[in-house]
Amino acid sequence: MSNLLLQIAKRIPSSERKIILEERFIEKAINNEIKGTPMEYLFDVYEEFIDATGEYDNWSCFKCREHVLLEFRKIHKYLIQLEDETKQ
Repeated sequence: MSNLLLQIAKRIPSSERKIILEERFIEKAINNEIKGTPMEYLFDVYEEFIDATGEYDNWSCFKCREHVLLEFRKIHKYLIQLEDETKQ
């Protein structure tokens, strides 16, 4: 399972990973429809880089946003690991 989560984290470009981590978007995100929030940022990144099938691309859908948020919480430590590796 951890290898799969690492592969998912690798789909996000380093520039996006850095913003997500520095701004602490995963910790700050709340499942709501408010534009310009950490939740919207994570949703947009997920839609662009992870959800190739568009299965969770409905911003108005509570369950779609919840899925995106839970996925980011799962890959959080892998995002940190990848960013640490780029600093070395």
